[in-house]
Amino acid sequence: MKNVVALILTLAFFASCKKQYTEQNKQIEEVRVQLQQNSQLLLKVDTATVFELSRKVKSDLKLLHQLVDTLELKSAKIISDAYAERSQLFYFKKHYAQFIIELKYSTQQMKQLQQDLNNGLLTTEKFNQYYQQEKEIIVNLNKKIQQSIEEMNVALEVILKNTATVDSLLLQIQASPKRTVD
Repeated sequence: MKNVVALILTLAFFASCKKQYTEQNKQIEEVRVQLQQNSQLLLKVDTATVFELSRKVKSDLKLLHQLVDTLELKSAKIISDAYAERSQLFYFKKHYAQFIIELKYSTQQMKQLQQDLNNGLLTTEKFNQYYQQEKEIIVNLNKKIQQSIEEMNVALEVILKNTATVDSLLLQIQASPKRTVD
């Protein structure tokens, strides 16, 4: 009889823990879904186009710097407007790999948190503390990624729309004789 009572109490304890773990596991899964969605957002970006266009813009700007003495105000304004959003393109290109690394790291952290939870290594208080810290990091990362993608898409659209015009102006500038100051 003693064993039956002990068994019933043990099962009741584990059932209450399992219910608590189920709720906490749901919280972790919600965050992991957010991480997955942001990974998919990054993977949808045509990075070949972004990286190639970024190289082209840098090359064009380098050429412009060399030809600045033959540049008319009207042409300068057109090129300036065409490349005004370039910093968002450069930012995305520069941080793309870091975004991937941070997403993988956060995914691993959530997986480890879930393992520790399911193995009974965390008190409710410790779980909540770790969970809130990780969630805050992930929310900030999600904002950075989404904002970077939105801004990069705007820049990409503007630059692509004006590529032919800029190319034409650069060819004209290169073909024109250099002015000399008298």
